[in-house]
Amino acid sequence: KENPKDHRFLNAHAWRLAISRQSSDREPKRAIELASRACDLTSHQDGACLDTLAAAYAADGDFDRAVRYQNQACRTFSFPPPDYLGRLALYRNRASYIDGMALPSPEVQTNWNTPKPAGSTPQ
Repeated sequence: KENPKDHRFLNAHAWRLAISRQSSDREPKRAIELASRACDLTSHQDGACLDTLAAAYAADGDFDRAVRYQNQACRTFSFPPPDYLGRLALYRNRASYIDGMALPSPEVQTNWNTPKPAGSTPQ
């Protein structure tokens, strides 16, 4: 059962909804809602909540917001954790974070399947 006043619970639930390996279990819009509430409860000062909000936006395909919130999450530390910096790099490259894996955005996946002209170099 959700506890709307416990930022740790909201954050943990949002994280699961944002990064689940099972696409049927991912609910990015709900994750954004819960993570936003957790961030509000912590006055946007909790790195973990901001990290989750960034992951939720990336899962929803809004990489500009994902980068913005991941930058905020990193700034809550004197030395940002390597996993936070890694996710920031993913979002800048328009890939979401799915339980330890990078998942490129649909437009990037589409480009992978587009035949390249003979003699072209991979990008």
